[in-house]
Amino acid sequence: MTYDLHGSWDDHTGHQSPLYVRSGETGNDTYLNVDWAAQYWVQRGAPKEKLNIGMSLYGRTFKLPWGAADSRVGAAAAGAGQAGQYTREAGFLSYYEVCDLLKTGGQKYYITEQKVPYAVKGDLWVGYDDKDSLCIKVDYIKRNGFGGVMVWALDLDDFSGLCGQGKYPLLKAIKDALYHPTSCSSITNQQVQTQAPLQTQPYYPTVYVQQQTTHYPATHAPQATTHIPPAPKATTQIPPVITSGSST
Repeated sequence: MTYDLHGSWDDHTGHQSPLYVRSGETGNDTYLNVDWAAQYWVQRGAPKEKLNIGMSLYGRTFKLPWGAADSRVGAAAAGAGQAGQYTREAGFLSYYEVCDLLKTGGQKYYITEQKVPYAVKGDLWVGYDDKDSLCIKVDYIKRNGFGGVMVWALDLDDFSGLCGQGKYPLLKAIKDALYHPTSCSSITNQQVQTQAPLQTQPYYPTVYVQQQTTHYPATHAPQATTHIPPAPKATTQIPPVITSGSST
């Protein structure tokens, strides 16, 4: 489960599932990335072909005490970001809620070293995965000979097409990258800013946190078997698979 590596329990912002370490990280933060975790298991004797790498279809959010004045990666954080309209859990947004945030004024940025995006809107900071970052992770998995992929969770992908990318865009991106010999290396030159600017005038946000409940958009939730390749038979060479994992 290489996700939930950063979240509202931290005192600074950080992506919850970065692929690699970032320059300037120190202490335990240098271990909190997909590459370090995966290679650690291999170094401890786990066969690569038996390791399925976890991917997230959601984002972890932070509340920025200075708002847009300091919204960089590693900026000070003051707890969980405001709950989403549908998932209604502080510090957490589904992918389709991230899409809504971007459509309503959120600014997308890209962490070049870690190959993942994040977004900022007012005092809310969210690190998440999109189609491109997941493709890059699948490419990493294939190049390094790992067994496959597992995800959390099916109903956090855009199952109704709200993002304008069709239904289940993240799962489709993972599946396509697994079963087609297409490199994702060209994706790194994304047309988004690579770092949030540091402003001189502080912004004092209004704190608003909703009570945690569980709600989803008015549409049918996905079946557990949607877009999941059949599990492989026991052989000496395991093909990539997508299974559903559990979030921490």
